[in-house]
Amino acid sequence: MQTKLAVQFRPSRNTSCAFERLKTCKKCGAYSVLFDDRCKECGATGKFIPVARYIASLNRVLPMAEAFGAVALVALAVVLANDWMQIAAAGIGGAAFLALLFLLRQRYKPYADLYRFHEVLVDHTPAILKGIRADLQEADGDMSANHPKEAYEKLREIGYLLNNESIKQRKIACLRRFYIRKDMELELDPLVPKKFDPEFVLYMRDAVKVNRQLVRHSALDYVVAFRPQIEAMEGGREFLVSMAGSALRMKKYVQMYPRFIIDYLDELPRERFHRLCKLLADTPVQQRNELYAKCKETAQTRYAVDPDFQGMF
Repeated sequence: MQTKLAVQFRPSRNTSCAFERLKTCKKCGAYSVLFDDRCKECGATGKFIPVARYIASLNRVLPMAEAFGAVALVALAVVLANDWMQIAAAGIGGAAFLALLFLLRQRYKPYADLYRFHEVLVDHTPAILKGIRADLQEADGDMSANHPKEAYEKLREIGYLLNNESIKQRKIACLRRFYIRKDMELELDPLVPKKFDPEFVLYMRDAVKVNRQLVRHSALDYVVAFRPQIEAMEGGREFLVSMAGSALRMKKYVQMYPRFIIDYLDELPRERFHRLCKLLADTPVQQRNELYAKCKETAQTRYAVDPDFQGMF
């Protein structure tokens, strides 16, 4: 068994969309999502710029080129005019055309910028994929060299743009090498695999133990789907009880997974059961289901003399 490591992850960048994590080399046009400043394609250092800045420069240059083209057309119309009447008509018409072009550009600028952003990404998809594959090879090299922290940090960045089952498995393998602490920037939803994976379950158990906020519907769907396999694991039932307790974090999860909660209701800690009672106590008569009835029955028998449960149902 490998020794677990105490690590502190490099802070992840906050971006409004995943593609803003991309950067491109001004020298060769290669792409990367990693932190290092040296281009793996051409070896240049200090030449990377965020792809958002690259596209912003296009958004400045291309409209200017269009404006110059429009001015050139107006000038050509004036030059080709045969008399002052045609010159005046060309000048007035050209001025109106330029004013309309300016107003339309200002009005639709956000949409044009977004379209150009999408257009660049589509046109550059082969180069972007090539860069991400090179980043992935670098992360694999760190894993082979027994540097799981560095590998995970790179895989985490890659995962924002490419998060297939293979990358999930790599990230889980790295995370299983670490002591999981509450102060760590942990992820769970992006790691949920399509098939049963005991290593993922073990990581999820450790992560949920220190941070229930990580539990969302994808994790709950997973434990419900693979409940028999999880329960067969050492400590599996205790973990399922914990996940049932975590489902009480939000009322919508209680409504989505009533059968799962019922099956582990008798084993819920008092604090979690009390929260469940509070969530269900004001349920309208027409919406009361088996979970409500079971919760009410347990509260009136097991906690009949507990003042915190008096008058809840």
